[in-house]
Parts: sequence; C-alpha cells; structure tokens
Amino acid sequence: MGVLSSGVPPMVRLRTALLVFSVLLILGCSREQDGAADAAAPAKLDTPVDAVRSINSAFRRNDVAGLLKAALPPSEYAELSTQWDRIRAEMSFSDEERAQFGAAMATLTQKGAVDAIMTTLEPQLQQLDQQMAQLPMAIMMGSGLAISMIEQDENLSPEQKKQARQIMEAMSQWAIKTPFNDRARIRKAVEAAAATAEQLGMRDLEELKAMSFEQLLLKSGIVLAGLKRLLEAFDFSVDQSLDSLKVEVIAEKGDEATVRTTFNMLGVPIVSEGVMVRRDGGWYGRDLLAQIAQARMAEPQAAE
Repeated sequence: MGVLSSGVPPMVRLRTALLVFSVLLILGCSREQDGAADAAAPAKLDTPVDAVRSINSAFRRNDVAGLLKAALPPSEYAELSTQWDRIRAEMSFSDEERAQFGAAMATLTQKGAVDAIMTTLEPQLQQLDQQMAQLPMAIMMGSGLAISMIEQDENLSPEQKKQARQIMEAMSQWAIKTPFNDRARIRKAVEAAAATAEQLGMRDLEELKAMSFEQLLLKSGIVLAGLKRLLEAFDFSVDQSLDSLKVEVIAEKGDEATVRTTFNMLGVPIVSEGVMVRRDGGWYGRDLLAQIAQARMAEPQAAE
C-alpha cells in the first residue's frame, strides 16, 4: 500500500489512491452498535465522530461515492474526478487484456455458469486437497513477507503500519483455519462472483474508458458488495467487523482531534488512533490529506 508516486502508470496510481482511502477507513470509520445512524442519511461531518460514522455508513452499504465524499474534502473529491477523466483519456488495453476480460465475463455470465466453473475447478481443487497440510506454513511465510513490506513502506505512518500489521495477523490466523478446499464454500464464492459479474453488466474492457467518474464509482460499489459476499463464503464477514466498530474522541483542540477506533476483525480486537483535522467545514484524516498532498507533488514527475 502506498500513495501515488512518480514513474507509476496511471491505472496503478488510481488503484493505489483507492488503497489509501481504505487506510482511512481502517483508521477512522465507526458505526455504533446501537445502529442509531440512518444509512440513507446525508453525510454529517460537523464533528469527528459524525465524520467517521459517515465513512463507515457508506462503506457498510457499499456506497463508494458516498464513502469518498465523506473521506475527502469537496475540492479533493473534485480533483479525483478530474484525475479519472485524464486517466481514461490515456487508457489503452492490449488485445490479450481485452480477450482475457471478455472470456472471464463470458464464463461468469453463461447459462449454468456455477456448475461449469465448479467442474473446471475440480482438478485444481483435488491438487489443493493434497496441499492443505502445507498451506499453514505457506500462509505464515506470506504473512511475514507482507508485514516486512508494510514496515518498509515509507508512505505509511507509524499508526497505519501498526493497524496494517494487526489486520494482517488476524487475516493470517483466519486463513490458516479456513478450509479453502471445501466444495460447498467454494460454490458459494463462485455464486457470488457470477452474480457480481451479471450485475456489473460489462462484456468489453473498453467500456471502462467510456465511464464517467460517477459510473465508475457505481460499478466499484457492485464489486465491493460482491467481494463481501465472496469472503462471507469463507466465514469472513466485513459487515460484521463494520458493525462492531466504535469511535471516541480522546483529545480535541481547535481544528485537530485524536480519534480512537475499536473493532473486532475475525475474532481479534483491533484498536488504533488517528488524527483528524477540520477543513472546509468538515473533519478528515490528517494522514490521508498529507499523503494526497505528497502524491500531488509527485504527479508532475510522473507525467514526464
């Protein structure tokens, strides 16, 4: 994870920017367990608590546009929209990329897609059956490598690194215990993927270039909801984690507030603190705003 950097292709920069937004979700999203906040209500950013509730509420209902509007000042949201227009104007795909995308979407949306995919997967699943005993060691090694990369990422603040380590460790423990070769669970995951592809309604990768920013965010919301359903097939409920979130302001002075968030992820309590700042009448994550500013400084170099 990292912010936009010089020399990075436009699509990579966009994906990385979205990962930065996910960091803010981890550090500063909250939804009280009593569910008092109305998910359909407009974002309220008058206080730090209002701001983090708005972010979490949008994430909970898979509203990517609402999430970004709550996470970013209006000027930054507008800049992100402008950046997307620049990216799609420069976007190009190889024949191989277009063919792969078209084939994948055709497979997922064909009649009887789930049965066909399960049949195709069976030889690989039989191999996985034989490898399950070695999987925990592979997961531990992969987790160690990921944590090392997190520690070396100069774009993440110490608090973000701490949060990422906690999440990685929780996910590693979940992965070690999860029977990824269980056919019933895999079928549910394939069903989620097929339903998402059908709802997405894309058959040609070139359609991406024609999307407005608002359309892109709507499609992203469909993908987010589908990813949640896929993970639920393996007993990983993102929404349960969101529902467990609590937030409290532990210090506030002028236009700065330190916020502590607590949530339960895969049975592991995650606690972190982050600083929010008041800007343009709302409250936003200080680290995220700093990373966006740093990314903007690097953009001219990236364009050279």
